[in-house]
Parts: sequence; structure tokens; C-alpha cells
Amino acid sequence: MAKRRVVKAHHAVVHNYGTEPFTSNEEKPASNERGMLSSIRVKGRHAYDRLHHMARINFARTYTIEHSVKVYDFGDVVIDDIAVLRIQWQAVVNAETTRAYQYQITSVPEEEGEGGSWEEQPAEEGYEGEQE
Repeated sequence: MAKRRVVKAHHAVVHNYGTEPFTSNEEKPASNERGMLSSIRVKGRHAYDRLHHMARINFARTYTIEHSVKVYDFGDVVIDDIAVLRIQWQAVVNAETTRAYQYQITSVPEEEGEGGSWEEQPAEEGYEGEQE
């Protein structure tokens, strides 16, 4: 989270049920940016299952896991946090989709080898955009 180009508003702390979420000083938002989303609690399948205190969810990145890959069944999101998880994921995905539509092609190359140009268009009304 402390990296320069990381959008904090795309991430949430994920922590074990019964523990407090941890954020470092570097993860605190600057005056011109939004902070991380609400933390998500996870109940481990076994008593010895513990998440690292710096575990985070990046809602802006989708991971594909092949069916042949073995995965560890760590546990489940606490039932009270499932709706929060879905809402936060949808908000980030929708914001990124809206952001992608801000860019439109302003000219199409007529001959092969010519480059078109991209121009940033104003955001739709009500969209505040991401602070980076």
C-alpha cells in the first residue's frame, strides 16, 4: 500500500475474526486521496489458520485460478461482512469501468502504420474519479 501508484481506495484490510484490523502509517491516506475500504473479517477453518497482519484485498484486480491448481481452504468471510465485500467489489469495478469510458478515440488511422490519438473526455456527471 505504501507504493506510489497504489490506489488505496481499491483495497481493504482482511483479518481474522476476533482480531482488530491493522493499518500501517504508510497506508493512511494523504490529504488528496481516499483511504482504504472497510475491513473484511474472515473465520479460519481451523484454530491455527491465521492471516498475516498485512493481508489486503485488491478489488481492482481479478485473479484467474486454473481448476487444476491446488488451493488451501482457509475459511470463509464472516456472514455479516459478505454484503460489505460484494458492495465494495462492485463499487471499485464500476468506478474502473466508468474511468475506462472516459477515454475515446478522437481519430482513426486511415492507412496502416498511422497512429490514432486518444483524448481524455470529461467524466460523466456524478463521477468523481480516482485520486492517484
